[in-house]
Amino acid sequence: MNQHSALEKIGRAGLKTVRFDTGVGGIPEYTQMDFAHALTGLSKEATAWAMYAYSNTEDEKSLSFLTSRLAKIIARKFPELPPKSIVGLVKVTLRECLMYAPEDTKRKGCSVTLRCTVMNISRDTYYRKSTIIRSAVDMVMQVIRCWEKQIGERVGDKLTYS
Repeated sequence: MNQHSALEKIGRAGLKTVRFDTGVGGIPEYTQMDFAHALTGLSKEATAWAMYAYSNTEDEKSLSFLTSRLAKIIARKFPELPPKSIVGLVKVTLRECLMYAPEDTKRKGCSVTLRCTVMNISRDTYYRKSTIIRSAVDMVMQVIRCWEKQIGERVGDKLTYS
């Protein structure tokens, strides 16, 4: 991915940069170009996560890209899980990550019924493979934390108050 395509993708994301709690008028603290500049140089996966998690749109293309990348990692690590189940587990985990702050330790998470439905497995199978499923979820969360760290470092370096 070259720098121009990354800038175009972030520019099309429609990121909100205006603070609405300051009253009427004024100029935004950061422009879309500031955000685009801050996010250049990220890996493809981190850029896709930024587009999916932080833009004001439902970016299904980024979700599909991230799901396929993470599903391949999980399938290599846990070959006993069916591929359709892995895809469902990754999607529900990605959406769950958007519900909570990364440092939140009291996550309730999705219900077993929802996970079983998304993974297309029975509750009995879910409970038999619960340690494998928990390990897969932890792996996805660890990868997302790496992306978040990469994004945080990059944005922290580029967006500073003058």
